[in-house]
Amino acid sequence: MNHKTRLYLFGCGVTARAIHAYFKHYSQYSIEGFVVDEQYYSACVVDGIPLLSYQSLTAIEKARYSFVVCIGYSKLNLDRATIYQRLVVDGWSVVSLYDKSYEDLFIEVGEGSIIMPGASVQPHAKIGRCVTIWPGAIIGHDTSIGDYCWLTAGSAIGGNSVVGDHTFLGVNSVVADGVRIGKSNLIGGGVYVSKCTNDNEAFLQESASAARMGAQQFVKFTDFGG
Repeated sequence: MNHKTRLYLFGCGVTARAIHAYFKHYSQYSIEGFVVDEQYYSACVVDGIPLLSYQSLTAIEKARYSFVVCIGYSKLNLDRATIYQRLVVDGWSVVSLYDKSYEDLFIEVGEGSIIMPGASVQPHAKIGRCVTIWPGAIIGHDTSIGDYCWLTAGSAIGGNSVVGDHTFLGVNSVVADGVRIGKSNLIGGGVYVSKCTNDNEAFLQESASAARMGAQQFVKFTDFGG
C-alpha cells in the first residue's frame, strides 16, 4: 500500500465524477481535487472539491499526493493509457481503488486500476494496469484482464478466460469460459462471445426494432403490468 493518503483524480468528466462519488467514503484516501491539463482548466469547484491545473502542481505536491486516472474509454482506452503513462514518466504515484478483501482471494490488481463497489471478482483473477470495472461486472476465477481495459456494468467473463489489452466490454456482454479475447476488441452491449477472437475485432448486436404498436396501444390491448 502506498503511504500517501491524499489523492488527485485526473479528469473531471462524468467518469471522474462517478468515481469520486463511489470512493469519497469507500477508501482510506482523501480525495483532494480533480485535475486537468491547463487548456481545459478554469477556476471552479466540482462536487465540493476544486478543479486544478496539472501544469500548476509542484514537486512538493508530488511528494504528498497520489493520482487516480479517471478518464473514459475514448479511442478504445488509448487516451486513458496515455494519461497513465505520462503520470508515471513524470514521477507521480498512481494508485488503485478496490476492496482490499480481494487480496484474501489471491486476486492481483495492477497499478492504477479501479474496481467499483458491486463488481464481483472471483479468486485467482488477475487485473492489469489502469483497468476500469463498473458495478455489476463479473470476472470469473483464474481469468486475466489485460492493461487499459474497460468493463461496463453487467458485463460477465467466465472462468479461465483472457481479455487482451485495451478491450471494451459493453453492458450485459458475456465472454464464455475459457475464451481468449484479442487486444483492442470492442464487445458491444448484449453480445455473447463463445469463441476466441483476434486482435482489433468488433462484435456488435443489432439494436431492437420498435414494435408496430406504440407503447400506449400495447398497454391497452394486452395485460401488460397485470
